[in-house]
Amino acid sequence: MPTAKAKEVAGVVKKEFGHDVSSNMIYMVKTKTNMASDGRPKKRKSSGGGSPMTSAALWVDAIKTARQLLKLTGSAANATALLKAIES
Repeated sequence: MPTAKAKEVAGVVKKEFGHDVSSNMIYMVKTKTNMASDGRPKKRKSSGGGSPMTSAALWVDAIKTARQLLKLTGSAANATALLKAIES
């Protein structure tokens, strides 16, 4: 019944299942079905901007490394400057 009119679908639903369904509800369902099968690629849900930090162990390791960097450089400004120099 994908091409049937909403009133026809409502009549069949009433006859087969005994439910009163409005034509707006039928149009909504048909629209959702068409949206789901339109063939466009689905967008992947990003995990916070593409961060490679996927586990708690990686976060703990990164925090420990950051603490060591702060101890060695003496301040956050020096650590930032060092990281920028290494990056470029």
